[in-house]
Amino acid sequence: MRNATEFILAVPGRRYSEVADAVAPLHAALFAQAKDETQGETLWNDFRLIVDHNPNTAAAQTAARAETIATLEQQATQWVGKLDEQDTGKRAIEAASCQMAAYAPSSTALSARHI
Repeated sequence: MRNATEFILAVPGRRYSEVADAVAPLHAALFAQAKDETQGETLWNDFRLIVDHNPNTAAAQTAARAETIATLEQQATQWVGKLDEQDTGKRAIEAASCQMAAYAPSSTALSARHI
């Protein structure tokens, strides 16, 4: 007789490194070349872990994440440009306050996007 289900975890596995490590062999064996939705099963901390991989959803999430990163990189380039201008004397603002002004929005932007 099987044990009753203790819990169901429905999240992207990449968010939790311990789950991602358990799923890595499945990814290599089943998911990396999958063209359609695919399921696999493994053990994680003595629990049965059933994994569902949808390559279309994964591709869409990867593209969205890449777009978010590109936007953040563009913003960072602008903020760094402001610091570079300040370093060459184009800004009259004190260096420490200018650096903090560049750091604060970049930190907030990364945090807001969970990166």
